[in-house]
Amino acid sequence: MNIEEAKSKLYSLNNEPKHEKMLGAAAIITKLLEKENIRPIVVGGLSVEIYTQQEYATRDIDFVSDGYDIIQELGFSKKGRIFYHDAIEIAVEIPDNYLAGSMDRLVRYV
Repeated sequence: MNIEEAKSKLYSLNNEPKHEKMLGAAAIITKLLEKENIRPIVVGGLSVEIYTQQEYATRDIDFVSDGYDIIQELGFSKKGRIFYHDAIEIAVEIPDNYLAGSMDRLVRYV
């Protein structure tokens, strides 16, 4: 997937429910970053939302990752620590590029 295909896929998420839209956006960003040998890790609220099967709701996607430039290439604008995509109303925050916890506890969500 290239940037243009990814942008198109992001826009196609616009009418999806919030949870599905965030999962889709996280998947698209992950696929693009993996091409650069960057493996982003979803942390924070979205990881809790996934774990609790939507019993908890969040308003943004938190990644531990490098690769900020790809997020901006997808049409997200940076506002402080947050990247926001106006058209699909998704916010992404990258609080760190290093996971403080154990890598052995990661679960791959497919």
